Amino acid sequence: MKLYCDCKGSAPNPRRVRIFAAEKKIDLVLVRVDLAAGENRTPEFLAKNSSGQTPVMELDDGSCLSESVAICRYLEGLHPDPNLFGGDLREQVDIEIWNRRMEFELLEPATRAVLNTNPIFRNRLHQFVAYGEAQQASLEDRHGRMNRELEGGEFVAEGRFTIADITALVAIDVAIRMLNLKISRDHENLIRWKFRAGRAPRRENGSMETHLEWACSSCDGDGAIFQCRNWPATASRHSFCSRCLEFALLHSITKNRD
Repeated sequence: MKLYCDCKGSAPNPRRVRIFAAEKKIDLVLVRVDLAAGENRTPEFLAKNSSGQTPVMELDDGSCLSESVAICRYLEGLHPDPNLFGGDLREQVDIEIWNRRMEFELLEPATRAVLNTNPIFRNRLHQFVAYGEAQQASLEDRHGRMNRELEGGEFVAEGRFTIADITALVAIDVAIRMLNLKISRDHENLIRWKFRAGRAPRRENGSMETHLEWACSSCDGDGAIFQCRNWPATASRHSFCSRCLEFALLHSITKNRD
């Protein structure tokens, strides 16, 4: 199966599928689509997905699937273990509730904030900066609420890693990268969750090196003392303050776990 996407970029929806597949240890052939060059608007790509958006998964028979959650549901059907959408009906409903909350209350506001405030999109669409800033403010409020919701729990739903965690993770990460909206150091539950959730997409080829003058990639603290590199799901570098590094080491995400 082929996955048409930005491959190693930070676009949240293609990354959501890559993380989902990585957690199930499904090998997908990644086909790079250069969005900046408009490859997603060519007749060839529009024949695969008329909306011109990524990701798109091409099956062995040549047919194509679009929309990240729909693609993930297809992969779940092919490879039901470990289940990330739930086992019995009650569990499936609970995970669906929380995944939709993460989608509507984290991912969509993050996307709207990026599109309306980030200079990358200035010449691509008409930006409403005040609206984008309001969306970013709502994200900060949602961080606080999520921190409270995670009190006494390790994951977003059902006490284990699910599609809801993947959706929340890609939303928070794109806000960190594109909006510089980091998690407040006061939100310890959320910081701990982020490192737990980050284990799936960052389980292999991790390495660590000393670095002295970086802001923490995970919270809003300064004085990062370590930097991680070669994390394939992000293709970028991440630096940690001493407290966040402790969380990272605790959950073994800065080294090869296999």
